[in-house]
Amino acid sequence: MYDKKFTKGYTAKSKPMAAIKSIASQCKTPVSYPHGRLEIADYSKNKKSQFYLEYSTGLLAEPEAQDDSDDGLQHYQVTALFRPAFAVGYIFHLESTTLTGWVLIESGTSAITDDSGISTLDVVDYAKYKKKTAVSTKKAESKDKKAKAKLDAANRKKLKAKQKGRRK
Repeated sequence: MYDKKFTKGYTAKSKPMAAIKSIASQCKTPVSYPHGRLEIADYSKNKKSQFYLEYSTGLLAEPEAQDDSDDGLQHYQVTALFRPAFAVGYIFHLESTTLTGWVLIESGTSAITDDSGISTLDVVDYAKYKKKTAVSTKKAESKDKKAKAKLDAANRKKLKAKQKGRRK
């Protein structure tokens, strides 16, 4: 998450959700709805849970690699027994032949029937997610520092011109 500063302020000229999503994207932060509430959070700072998902604890099938990702991370679809803790941003340890290690839930759905509940989760490797987030945050900070330096230089130039005008 990048704490973006709007030096000239910010005026929303769109619908509320579009404005929230726009600000969140500029701050390199995802917008999600875990358990039906709006959340804007940095998942790279979430704490790892003590939950280990494997066949004996509710994993129903091998994670399937997904090819439709545009964020540069390898996504996997995991099918497991329903757990109320499964929500966007939840970090747990997954053990299977396809994928083993700490994973982060990026999205998911749950289906609950009379006799069972199944969750289908879209997960990414937590270490890679954290690294990618850090890199994008550094780039944004660098870009903003350059823009601020340019703005400061322009303001100093205006101030000098104004001071010169007063001396005449």
